[in-house]
Amino acid sequence: MQEARVKALAAKSVAEASATVSAAEKDAEAVISMAAAAGSSEKLNELGIDKLGVIKEKTDKSAQALSEARGKVTQVSASLEAKKGSSRAALLEARVELTKLGTKAGTLEKKTQKCN
Repeated sequence: MQEARVKALAAKSVAEASATVSAAEKDAEAVISMAAAAGSSEKLNELGIDKLGVIKEKTDKSAQALSEARGKVTQVSASLEAKKGSSRAALLEARVELTKLGTKAGTLEKKTQKCN
């Protein structure tokens, strides 16, 4: 009975973290596409200060969202790690999924920073 409750809590926590990372991922992919469409550094110089300002603002917002997503993943991971007893084994799948989400957010954060 307790194991089922722990699994349900873990599934809910992973779903929340996943939704946060997915939302941040959409923003990051939009920024990466925008930066790629802008082209080389010569073309960026031609864009003008206003367009570059927009790109920078979106890049900063995306980086902030990814940082918050990583924070959410870390928070959820810490709360699951704090669980004691026989239910810890039931949390293995959730911990693996959270590790993947954290890595995904970190990788996207680095890619987004390259656009800045």
